[in-house]
Amino acid sequence: MTGRRARCAMPRLFVPMQPQGITFRELKDAGSPLAYELAIAYRTPSPLVDALRETARSAVRELGLVLAV
Repeated sequence: MTGRRARCAMPRLFVPMQPQGITFRELKDAGSPLAYELAIAYRTPSPLVDALRETARSAVRELGLVLAV
């Protein structure tokens, strides 16, 4: 990247884990971020939450971060 930060909409839970060069923005509008956070916290089965978890895991692998469990 040439001085620009990539932007990524994520649930509020991920905002503190913002890697250098990437800006996490909170999801807005109906159903966000509370619905995602509750589904993640209580491990509610959901294709959308499963995809979000996989995206987060991929980002952790690619950026060499440590995923807190």
